[in-house]
Amino acid sequence: MDMGVKLERMLFDMYSPHKVKLAVSGCPRNRAVAGVKEVGVIGVDSGYEL
Repeated sequence: MDMGVKLERMLFDMYSPHKVKLAVSGCPRNRAVAGVKEVGVIGVDSGYEL
């Protein structure tokens, strides 16, 4: 949860002409569908994958 909160705070005031969607999934099964967002982080055995 801590990583997702930090990423959200970093991107909160970022200027973008469109909405930026962020997902963080701690599960390799990717239940948060992080692979289809503009910024996605998926937990894997060796750490994480962007």
